[in-house]
Amino acid sequence: TARAMLNFGLWDLRLVDPQCHHLSEDAFARASGAEEVLSSASVYETVEDAVQDLHRVYATTARIRAFVTKVVSAEAAASDAASIAGESGEQS
Repeated sequence: TARAMLNFGLWDLRLVDPQCHHLSEDAFARASGAEEVLSSASVYETVEDAVQDLHRVYATTARIRAFVTKVVSAEAAASDAASIAGESGEQS
């Protein structure tokens, strides 16, 4: 995840109840050059804590689930995020 985030210029990695230590040797090896993203990651106990200061949250999953929330394609989410960033003048 850290490597993928770095590839796209994203830095705000938020980990929820991680099953291993994100600053371990193994984690840094898996980050494959994105150690700075891992080093600055925030750790939270719950998803609610992790997203409480955010206005919009996008998530992905490989599992088929029944959600009450709106489901959009990756293309639609990217377009929406780019639009929001353009309106605010901010970069993620």
